[in-house]
Parts: sequence; C-alpha cells; structure tokens
Amino acid sequence: MAYYPIMLNVAANPVMVVGEGLVAAAKLEGLVAAGARVDLFARHPSPKLLEVTGHPGVTRHAREPSPEDFAGVALVIAASQDPGVNQRAAQWARMHGRLVNIVDEPACSDFAAVSQIRRGSLVVGISTSGRAPFLAKALRQYLDMFFSTEWVTLVDEMAALRQQARVTMADPDSRKQWLREQLAARWPLGRDEWPAGTKCERVDA
Repeated sequence: MAYYPIMLNVAANPVMVVGEGLVAAAKLEGLVAAGARVDLFARHPSPKLLEVTGHPGVTRHAREPSPEDFAGVALVIAASQDPGVNQRAAQWARMHGRLVNIVDEPACSDFAAVSQIRRGSLVVGISTSGRAPFLAKALRQYLDMFFSTEWVTLVDEMAALRQQARVTMADPDSRKQWLREQLAARWPLGRDEWPAGTKCERVDA
C-alpha cells in the first residue's frame, strides 16, 4: 500500500483519541506537541495517560465514544486495547467522513502516523507505511543523534534569510543560488558533509 506523506495543521479542528494505555498516551503526547485540541475517550486511563490529560488542550471522556461524538472531529486515532472498541470507532468515523487510524492495523486505516524527529519547526518523518513500525522507530533513534538543537537555529536563520531575499532579490535564480550559499555556510554537519551535487532549481525560494 502506497501513502502520500503530508503535514497536517491539527490545531484547526479537534482530534479524537480512543484508548487507555501507553500507545494512546504516546499518540496524545504527539498531538499535544503539535498544538492539537484532543477529545480523549478512555474509561480506565493508565497513569501515563493521565499525566498527558492534564494539558489544557485535552478533554477526557470516561466512556466509549458514541456515533454523535464523531461529527465535530477532523481525525480519529483508535488505540484501545479492545479491538471491538477500535472497530466501532472506525465504523462511526467513516460514517461521518472522518479519516481514522487504527493502531497496528494499517490495512484497516486511512492513514499511518510516522516516527518523527522534531527540532522546533524542523520535523523529520520516517515511515514503513505501517508495515514495520519497530524499524521506523529504530531508524528514528539512530538518526536522532544527527539532529542537535542547532538545527532549530538553522531553520530560524534560513527562514529569515528567505524573507530577506524575497524582498531584495527579484531574480528567482539569483535568490536560489544565494540561499544555497547561505545554507552551505551554515550546514551543521560541516562542509565536508554538504550533499554533493545538491541542486535547488525546484525549491521555492
């Protein structure tokens, strides 16, 4: 199964999470970090899940969701340890035209979450299309060492330089070349690790 990777603005509409355990807690943490407003349905939440529910953007319901709960949400993540709860959540979500992810059930899901490295505005996503999430996690843990906090600064600097160039440089080719030079000079891994043959003809500078 092929997937189309995108970045979603989850702050615009509520997201529903169904589940009680560590997996639900991990999903909830990721959504909260992205600024989402979350409706959490958990009858018996684990201690870890309860920690996350203290965030002001999370509303917990101590029950299983009912069909009408799905009308106002954008996405549904079903992470219950009860397969029946997950299946009902998926059925009701699709009745309302909502996208749903059933954890560890890629064939029954409309989207798959990625394993991610987040450094400020920089997000690196790794996915095996839901087939081997443990491999995606292992790759994330390996690659994590290459992304120090200086990448946060790099994103901010390059964003500011891009805005400056768009104001002061009318020629797109000149603008792209100048930005490439600025990035090469700031490349955190050093000039020896600057990607050979890197081109930016298609980059919207």
